[in-house]
Amino acid sequence: MKAIVLDKNKEIDAIVKEYNSKELLGFLDHMSPILGNYIKIQQDDTNAYIVNFSWISRNKWKIDYPIEPQKVHKQRYATKQEALHLLEKIYQKYDIESLKDFIDVPIRHFTLDEMLAFKKEDEMMLRGEDPNQNESNTASKTVATSKKEFPAKTTPVHAQKTIEKPTNKKVTPPPTTSKPKTITNTSTTVKKPKPPNDDNSFFNI
Repeated sequence: MKAIVLDKNKEIDAIVKEYNSKELLGFLDHMSPILGNYIKIQQDDTNAYIVNFSWISRNKWKIDYPIEPQKVHKQRYATKQEALHLLEKIYQKYDIESLKDFIDVPIRHFTLDEMLAFKKEDEMMLRGEDPNQNESNTASKTVATSKKEFPAKTTPVHAQKTIEKPTNKKVTPPPTTSKPKTITNTSTTVKKPKPPNDDNSFFNI
C-alpha cells in the first residue's frame, strides 16, 4: 500500500512509497512525539489520500479521511492502540466508512473540536439540560478550586501583635514637692546713737 510518512525527528521524508502492513504499524508505533508528524495512506491511482493519522499529543492521534475533499471530512481522536487497530483494518481493505466514532466536519468552517462541542450541546439539550448552566457551574467550581489551592495568607500566632484597648482610668498627676519659702526681711534696723556722756553736766545745774 502506498503511503507518505513524515517523522521530523527521524528525518523520514514525506515521499510516496510502497509499504507493507508491518512497516506502517512500526512507523506509527514509534512515531516521534512532535506535532505535525503523520502517516497518510494514498490511493493507488491518484495523489489523494484515503486516511491520515496525525500525532496530536501523548497517546492522542487525529484520524481524518475525506468524504468530499476540502469540504467534508470524517474525523475523530484515538489513542495509540486504537490508531494501530484502525490502520491495520484499513490496510486489509476494510470499509473505512463502517468505522465507528467518526464525526462529519465541514473543514472550511469548523474544526473537529468545535464539532465535538456542538455535539455535546445537542446531547445535553436532548436530555433536557441547559448547556449554559453547565458552563456556569463549571466556572464556579473552577473558582472554588482555585480558592482552595491558594488559601488566604494568615499571620502566625507568635507574630501577631496584641492590641490593648485603652482604659478609662483617671490619671493622677504626681504630687509636687515644694520647699517652704523663706521670707527674708530685707529691712535694716537703724540704731540711734546714744548721746555722749558729759562729765560736766553735773556742774551745769
